Amino acid sequence: MQRIHLLLLISFIIISACYAKAFSYENFTGNKYNLRDVSEAKEITKKNNILSSDKEILIIFDYSKSMNNSIGYTKRFFLATDAIISVITTIDDNTKIGLRLFGIDNSSDFAFQNNQLSDEEKRCLSSKLVLPIAKNNTRNIINKFSEYTPFGASPIGYSLRQAVKNDFTPAVQLKHIILVTDGNENCGDDPCKFIRNLMQTRNDIKIDIIGVSINKNAYSELSCIAGYTNGKLYNANNPDELKINLKNALEINYPDNKPEQKSNPEIKKQSSGIIFKNYSYEFLN
Repeated sequence: MQRIHLLLLISFIIISACYAKAFSYENFTGNKYNLRDVSEAKEITKKNNILSSDKEILIIFDYSKSMNNSIGYTKRFFLATDAIISVITTIDDNTKIGLRLFGIDNSSDFAFQNNQLSDEEKRCLSSKLVLPIAKNNTRNIINKFSEYTPFGASPIGYSLRQAVKNDFTPAVQLKHIILVTDGNENCGDDPCKFIRNLMQTRNDIKIDIIGVSINKNAYSELSCIAGYTNGKLYNANNPDELKINLKNALEINYPDNKPEQKSNPEIKKQSSGIIFKNYSYEFLN
């Protein structure tokens, strides 16, 4: 009888372990993306919790064709650039910051002339570091925005690969990417998978994402990208939200003698972002 009880106990433990494992995965509703074992993901983000002044910031900005769409009476492109301009002018001159654009018209670039690339392939390789990361760069960033107009596709995966590989000083302790976009990858890449695999061996990258009126499908993919780097995803539907979100992503703390502009408390509530602390979230209707 004791042997039977022992066997039953062992069977119960094995079944419980399998059940717990089955529910240790968090699914992104309605999308193919899912975070792997939650305990593994927590360990990844735990070691990524770097607080250091030794950091570089790269803004990756969406210049795809959809940024010509309007929110109200204003194009998304103008809303987003206006928000960036108003916010980055408040950062310290010693902040090391740069700018990469994707979706721009790169047909005039030498690398894309006299070759066999199709127009679609060119659009999906359209990502350019237009301003290398440096101090005293805010005025240069502002001027760069006026040199381009929204044109092509959204090679988010390609842009992240290029940024991680080429844009930062290798030895810098924290490489902080702020991705501003109104949608998800549409060039066949899988940026979530790239970031997930990358963070198995890296602990120096953080990606915060400012969504410009993004839909649920984009929310899923972008949440995955931010989540694996201990970053946040914000979604903004008006100028105030964009500015608040950018300020939070840039971690700007205004001094007491320079109060920030008053804003609707409901906007702050909506703009709090998603922190992947417990790896769960839900879409809001």
